[in-house]
Amino acid sequence: MLMDSMLYRGILAIGHQEFTNSYIYGINGDWIVRDDENLIWLPLNYRPSAWTVLLGAFAIGCPSGRVWICKLLQKK
Repeated sequence: MLMDSMLYRGILAIGHQEFTNSYIYGINGDWIVRDDENLIWLPLNYRPSAWTVLLGAFAIGCPSGRVWICKLLQKK
């Protein structure tokens, strides 16, 4: 389950799942996921201490203190 792997991070760091066009986007461990499908593997330096997603754009708080932003585009 997507939320199970994130509960240990605390309320502020759980992130925000987004429902778009019947998909659920989120982060599960080392992966950016859509529903239960692993889409993008996150290297150690990009694994979130906190994250959120809006309209397919992720903002990920990295261990270095930087924020990485990426946008997932859907095929038409």
